Amino acid sequence: MKLFAALVVLLAASGCDKGETRADNTKNNADNPGVTAQDQPENERDRDITQRVRTAVGKDGFSLNARNVKIITSNGRVTLRGPVASDKEKTDVAAAAQQTAGVTAVDNQLEVNK
Repeated sequence: MKLFAALVVLLAASGCDKGETRADNTKNNADNPGVTAQDQPENERDRDITQRVRTAVGKDGFSLNARNVKIITSNGRVTLRGPVASDKEKTDVAAAAQQTAGVTAVDNQLEVNK
């Protein structure tokens, strides 16, 4: 039983999805702090926008990294941070955010994992 539990934890931590590795941009965030989730105002409008953008980028067709980008909304302005799989995906994630109701601007700080 302990072996099974350890195996489940190991598989969950490995980010088993289409052979992708888990995104770890901790060092990048430390070197370039920019806007963080703590900067998002606690108002219903911005939370709703963030939720709608998260739904848009959580759809099939986006990589695991893209589905897990940081989305910070302040006064309708959405900041996107984190790694994505390609230049096209970077553009597509930003476009999905821009097309979301209530978004007034998108600050695309996504980085292509190479």
